[in-house]
Amino acid sequence: MLAGLPSPQRHALEVAVRWAEPAGAPPEPLAIAVGLLAALRLAAEAGPVLVAVDDLPWLDQASAGAVVFAARRLAGYDVRFLVARRAGHPSELEQVLERAGVARVELGPLSFGRSAGCWSAGSPRRAAADRGPGTASRTGGCSRWPGT
Repeated sequence: MLAGLPSPQRHALEVAVRWAEPAGAPPEPLAIAVGLLAALRLAAEAGPVLVAVDDLPWLDQASAGAVVFAARRLAGYDVRFLVARRAGHPSELEQVLERAGVARVELGPLSFGRSAGCWSAGSPRRAAADRGPGTASRTGGCSRWPGT
């Protein structure tokens, strides 16, 4: 898909994701953001696109800026966003998406019973009982938290 982008935008994205070395100075954030926008528009011409951001607070500021830039300019394109984060104040990306009529669904932490069901459904050999009943309270309902 990147082959369909203008060369400067393609190169900016390739450098941003470390598929290519910068030719001189690193690409400007605007070049990366415009490249992301162009790539999402190009992909949406082929069919619906889902941009998933897991654990939003871990998204670095430069990447968040590029995603926000693109999200503000995707009206009329079939691009949807799925953003996961813990409770707290909405990010700039969420605020941009809400203005476009996107609904927010807040999910609370999973109980031990729900966590057990997720674990046993996903991997019967790795039953939640092996994780211990304290897992849900230690991880705030995120039974797949590292180190549990």
